[in-house]
Amino acid sequence: MIKMTEFPLINEIACENMLGENVRWHAQQEKFYWTDILSKRLYLWSPASNVLEVVNTPHRISSFAFIKDSSYLLVAYDKGLALFDPFTEIFRLLASLEGNLPLNRFNDGTCDKHGRYWLGSMNDSGLEPTPKTGALYCCDVIEGKLVVNKTLDEIAISNGLAFAPESDCLFFADSPSKKIHRYQTNKEHHKLTDEHLFTQTTLGVPDGATIDAQGNYWFANWAASCIQSVSPEGLTLFKAQIPAIQPTCIALGGPNMDLLCVTSAKAGLQNPKRDGNLFVYQLSEEIGLAPFYAKSDFLTVNSQQAEHC
Repeated sequence: MIKMTEFPLINEIACENMLGENVRWHAQQEKFYWTDILSKRLYLWSPASNVLEVVNTPHRISSFAFIKDSSYLLVAYDKGLALFDPFTEIFRLLASLEGNLPLNRFNDGTCDKHGRYWLGSMNDSGLEPTPKTGALYCCDVIEGKLVVNKTLDEIAISNGLAFAPESDCLFFADSPSKKIHRYQTNKEHHKLTDEHLFTQTTLGVPDGATIDAQGNYWFANWAASCIQSVSPEGLTLFKAQIPAIQPTCIALGGPNMDLLCVTSAKAGLQNPKRDGNLFVYQLSEEIGLAPFYAKSDFLTVNSQQAEHC
């Protein structure tokens, strides 16, 4: 297994996030974006200038996707889908979802190669065991209309969403189960098929994830102070410790696609030290894979025309 000494820590952004999440590399802007869900803040950090920008958000944004050649983000917030421009702070609702589930909120989300946005919800009641009231949705724009299809249900905490480089399969975790599953996908429809167990954790639970250019799956291991990488065949490539108890998400990017960024959270810890910071590591290979863009069609959707299936 690879040791973390082979990935030197070259920077640590002392952002002290309550719940840092969904870190992503914006290739056009050459910045890493991430969100602090509980503090309602969006962060933008440039590796070249080391400048950190902080934007207050009107709602708790849990995940987001970039739209090519646009400053707008497609965002999942507590109760639905919206557009948010971090430079003008304009927030435009696209669809309200799960209004009948007051203890739910949205959590992880990602785009596939076809520009569809997949977002998962979770039960936020704090009850143990976590009630399985969450679900996974596929959001698309068809003939100018926003279409939201439920693809999975009976989920406690949606996490670990990532697509293989060709978007022919989706990785997904229901965190309390400690299991990550893989599903076959199809660009012609939203249905997931051929479910099977991909990998599982022994300590902690799987949190946010990403895919590298070689198709390896990287995920943060919440409450276990480590991150892991797994081959497309499901073999553990390495497990590496990081200086935070609660790592939350991973991004591979940077101008040369050779930086590894890990968000973390200090929420729930009595004496957090470095938890909540962003950790930046130097990779020995250029293996980053920029996240897929959301369809530009989302920019022209009329929120009154959303169709829920």
